[in-house]
Amino acid sequence: METRKRRSGLSRGQSMTGLCMLSRADSSRTLMGVETWLSSLEKADKSIIETHFTASRNQQRSRRQQVWTKKYITSVALITVAILATGGLLWNSGRADLKPDFNATADASWYRGAEDAPITIDVYPDFECHICVEKELMVVQALVDYPGKIRMVYHHYADPGFSEKLAEALEAAGEQGKFWEMHDRLIRNVPSDIGQLQTVAEEIELDIGIFNEVLERGQFTEKVRLAKQEATAAGVKYVSVFINGKEYQKNPGTLDDFYAAIDDELERLDADVGD
Repeated sequence: METRKRRSGLSRGQSMTGLCMLSRADSSRTLMGVETWLSSLEKADKSIIETHFTASRNQQRSRRQQVWTKKYITSVALITVAILATGGLLWNSGRADLKPDFNATADASWYRGAEDAPITIDVYPDFECHICVEKELMVVQALVDYPGKIRMVYHHYADPGFSEKLAEALEAAGEQGKFWEMHDRLIRNVPSDIGQLQTVAEEIELDIGIFNEVLERGQFTEKVRLAKQEATAAGVKYVSVFINGKEYQKNPGTLDDFYAAIDDELERLDADVGD
């Protein structure tokens, strides 16, 4: 019996030892689990914090970009307004009446309309200036709508380069008796190179050989340049249109605007006759 009890006691002791060992192992595992859980919480917190700060940084960056974009648009708008205002001042500063004693010698022979017309419209175009071309189209139409009342006088005012060549082409066509045929073709479809200009010359049935030779030789280069010098001496500062010596100031304005300016001048003349 004692032996059995002793054995049984040893067995219980061994069992207790085993339980203690198991308990310590479980505790160790529990502690490890808690540490892992705490570590995961720490990582989660870090992730949440990083996400929060990343979103905050992105929002700040977006706000800075919006502010910068608004400033940029405002700056561009202000610069654009300043440029337009400056351009307007520069354009307006060039407007002046023709000098009353002006007598062009270089190219005033090119005119159309009645010689005794009450209104003379002087045009100073550069064919590569679209505003000039639009104004000339209005002048040509006015000749039709105001029969006997308008005389149109053409003056060269070409810038150096292909514009001068277009002016020379007019002179070359005039030498063959087709100045105004060439003029009207140019203002309706301005050539952009010498090949297109030669095509126009052929279409109005110029002698293309003579035409090309005149242009290549530069026969009218000096005449074209002298005409611009005379225009400058007369008070012309920019490409312009003058109605009885007074500059038409719309750029280019509508046909109604142009006709209103002509009507005003006709009324002024009638009033002067009445006085």
